[in-house]
Amino acid sequence: MNKTLTIFKREMKSYFYSPLAYVVISVFLVITGYTFITNILFTKTTFMHGVFENMVTLLIFLIPLLTMGLLTEERKQGIDQLLFTSPLGVIEFVVGKFLSAFVVYIVMLMFTFSFPAVLEYFGTPDYGSIISAYIGLILVGGVFISVGLFASSLTESQVIAGLISFGLLLVLWLVTLMKSVLTGTIVKIMHKIDLFAYFSDFQNGILDSRGIIVYISFTFVFLFLTTRVIDRRRWR
Repeated sequence: MNKTLTIFKREMKSYFYSPLAYVVISVFLVITGYTFITNILFTKTTFMHGVFENMVTLLIFLIPLLTMGLLTEERKQGIDQLLFTSPLGVIEFVVGKFLSAFVVYIVMLMFTFSFPAVLEYFGTPDYGSIISAYIGLILVGGVFISVGLFASSLTESQVIAGLISFGLLLVLWLVTLMKSVLTGTIVKIMHKIDLFAYFSDFQNGILDSRGIIVYISFTFVFLFLTTRVIDRRRWR
């Protein structure tokens, strides 16, 4: 646990000693703030469904930026070789990396907690669905960050890592669109792994245990794949 905490602290310093975290958070807040304001002005309602949907779409582009350098720079500088000869375990290393990006993401979300307070001016917001949607955003963020971390483990180039991460997230998003043009068993499988369909349930105030299990499972699968990639390099 102490070793994981050491990695976590080091990565948090790296995020906030460079402009990366500030840029990603600023872009996220500017776009979501604009979406929120226009949504309120045009609909005159206290519903945030459109805002939350835009947040998830925006994360497909921003999370790769947040995660693309988590492992690439260490591969390039050879620091990973030092880690491989130290008592630090691969799992502790990966979890520390994941938690640092996840905490930055949570900080980013926390700035939007003011949105429901603004809605009080226009009426009585449905806090049940709003809280449920934020839980969904936290789970979705965990999946996206784990995908980005996995992509970062595959290459020494931040640009390539970002593109791989974006490509994988885009494939997950396309599952939602492909369901309408395909038939048979594959559609049933897509329904079970459609992250964005589960998020719609969260937006409607439905805390479906199946959705929670799917999100957590995706996160663990990609973290596991990341450890396998690092272990393979470790013993190669």
